[in-house]
Amino acid sequence: FRDSFLNTYYPVHARDKNMQEFLDLQQNQMSLEEYITRYRHLEAYCPHFYTTDGARAGKFVRGLREGLRTKVLTSRPHDLDEAVTMARCIEED
Repeated sequence: FRDSFLNTYYPVHARDKNMQEFLDLQQNQMSLEEYITRYRHLEAYCPHFYTTDGARAGKFVRGLREGLRTKVLTSRPHDLDEAVTMARCIEED
């Protein structure tokens, strides 16, 4: 149903734009919360790109700013929720 709905009501060029934005997503100057929100929003348009918990966490972590990314990577998160929680905890310190 979802695929049929998207194909009918969500133009291909808009889907392609969101998919590319998701693939290119980096935290850069965004706050962590802005990055988390943007990541989750765009991820919804690309359910077939990162299908395992580890892959989703890896994509999220690779987009973090370098210092934060390194610290989260050393914690080896197993899924997206764990990666988000670790990033929040590290940023609070």
